[in-house]
Amino acid sequence: MALSLNTRAKTIANITRLKPVYNFGRSFLGLDKCNACIGTSLCRKFFKEEIRFENWLSAGLKLPPSNKKMYFANYTADTVSWKPVVISRLQSKYQNELSDRKICISASKKVTCSIENVLRGTERFQKWLTADRLTAELVQSLPSPLLRCPSQRLLDRIVRRYAEVRDSGSVLMRQFSDRDKLRLLYTLSVNTHPIVLQVLFLRVTAGF
Repeated sequence: MALSLNTRAKTIANITRLKPVYNFGRSFLGLDKCNACIGTSLCRKFFKEEIRFENWLSAGLKLPPSNKKMYFANYTADTVSWKPVVISRLQSKYQNELSDRKICISASKKVTCSIENVLRGTERFQKWLTADRLTAELVQSLPSPLLRCPSQRLLDRIVRRYAEVRDSGSVLMRQFSDRDKLRLLYTLSVNTHPIVLQVLFLRVTAGF
């Protein structure tokens, strides 16, 4: 899944840092999925307690229900001042499960399968593995309107935003691991919403 984080009020200063007693499972953020973390920075902020769900400011530090689409939270960049934010899932749990089932069935697998293994075995991904730059040929026939007739400038911007570097950064994918490329391909294939947020609105997005 993917996540967007939006400021919802003025900065809150000096929120007391509570000792965590929660178990932040990888499945809550989707880190057990090959498409986890379309952006690379936000997931770490949860584990470093730079993003804390609203109820964590009280005595009970429990994870909220994973089936919710929106959460109230607080975000800090310096551990001193905090901003109230709204965290939203860009796809519901049902929509993600439906996407997974379609991929498995398309590969003549069971209803559940390893999405990563299926994608790794495709001819398209084999081309991605050897590519240094994202080109129109690599995204040809993907269903998203964003990629129907993409310019090279747009594709370069997608790579920069995915890598979370400034626009003056490299447009090449040489620094991407195989799994980085796999996550990007999955997101472009299934749900380009987080890509649109990164490219056009410059919001903080991540796999979730």
